[in-house]
Amino acid sequence: MIPSIWTLPSASLLSLPTSDRYPPLSLSPVRQREETFQAMLDWLHTRGARKPVLFIVEDLHWVDASTLEFLAQFLAEGLHDSILTLLTFRPEFTTPWPAVAHQTTLALNRLTQRQVGDLMRTKTQRALPEAVVQQIYDRTGGVPLFVEEFTTMVQESVLLPREIPATLQDLVMARLDRMTGEPDVAQLASVLGREFGYELLDAVASLDEATLQAQLAKLVQADILNAKGRPPRCTYIFKHALLEDALYNTLVKGKREQFHHQIADVLEAQFPQTVGTRPELLAHHFSEAGLAEKGAAYWLKAGLRSRERSAEVEAIGHLTKGLTLVGALAASPDRDALELQLLNPLGTAYIAARGYAAPEVGPVFQRARELCERIGQPAQLFAVMWGGLVWRVVRAELGRCPALAAETVALAERANDPGMLMEALFLAAATSVCRGEFAAAQAHHIRGLALDDRDRTRSWAAVTGQDSGVCHRSYLAIARWHLGQPDQAHRSRRRGARRG
Repeated sequence: MIPSIWTLPSASLLSLPTSDRYPPLSLSPVRQREETFQAMLDWLHTRGARKPVLFIVEDLHWVDASTLEFLAQFLAEGLHDSILTLLTFRPEFTTPWPAVAHQTTLALNRLTQRQVGDLMRTKTQRALPEAVVQQIYDRTGGVPLFVEEFTTMVQESVLLPREIPATLQDLVMARLDRMTGEPDVAQLASVLGREFGYELLDAVASLDEATLQAQLAKLVQADILNAKGRPPRCTYIFKHALLEDALYNTLVKGKREQFHHQIADVLEAQFPQTVGTRPELLAHHFSEAGLAEKGAAYWLKAGLRSRERSAEVEAIGHLTKGLTLVGALAASPDRDALELQLLNPLGTAYIAARGYAAPEVGPVFQRARELCERIGQPAQLFAVMWGGLVWRVVRAELGRCPALAAETVALAERANDPGMLMEALFLAAATSVCRGEFAAAQAHHIRGLALDDRDRTRSWAAVTGQDSGVCHRSYLAIARWHLGQPDQAHRSRRRGARRG
């Protein structure tokens, strides 16, 4: 029987529902991420203990930050006697982990003219004029994919050298022109992405099922697409990303935006699971369709979902893309509200990924505060004031901190919110501790602990990332120690440990 500690991370990773047999683990996002990584590592090592494993990860230049983090952890373990790891990436990509002695880097150079000729003769099974080989070598630069595609063109068309298309894009379009039927299918497929499902393409394309399947079969036969499974439970993948790019680049801007709009609308209306599990996909299509507001709203959803999974680097990317789109919107209260919704999680994502003192944090909270003062609610304003003050405290910019701390306390008192006031008093106390004003810190802590309530602190922990009941007691211990009250300091420390 597989332990639930393995089952739940795997189910979460694959966005699969769990049964009553494996109840939720109720782990924090950070802990869930750690357990997911550990489950994957354990699975690899278990497989490797049974028989040698070839572990291949292709195209690192396109993978997400979480995958890179997992690979860094896996490679940092050192030698894996029964696991051979093969990673492929483009020359411009730099791995985020240091090179070590047992890892070998092998550069795959472009083919020489002689190798191009050998590949062409092997593929065509006949002799080819040197002039054709020379021109294809010149046109392709020795890139194997290009050589294969141009050789196919020559083989199928028996072209003279002067008739060979000048670019891969021209070549692909020439191949499509020779295919009877609907060229829109291939172009629409390129807008869907490198890999896509038949059901989505069927829902978007304005063709009957028989015609669509016939067109897809031709693309597979032409070696443009590879198929996995059988319709309707079928997935297609472009043979190479450059083929997808070539087709995508043949689209004029208006038609490209039209296709993105169609895809986004169909996803939103007919694929609710995708909306819930892959909001970044809808964000991409709405953005490319020129619908900035809807695109930004979905980038916000994608960023929040990444934050829930502690994928902070991905969250920063999603939220930043949303802010870029918002910047193009006309000024309005709705526009400001959307920007504010993006800024708040972006600030906390920066803190989680790069630390409280990261230079990106302060400007985010400052802009959020400007918006809050115009359109925000007291709780929103307090959250961004909290973030801005913590940023300054950690950076040891303590000159302005007492005034900022007093502002947060005054805001909480005006809001008549005990939980908010408890958080504000902790900021005031922490500022005093950092400035060596231990008597003032003790007074703030005692006042804050008088408001202590587990439900309040649990609610605010989702905003601040910490339990203020624990933090008040921990910092109170520091203040009392420096005030010459060691017994009371130890008592506060023990109470904080029990509360944690």
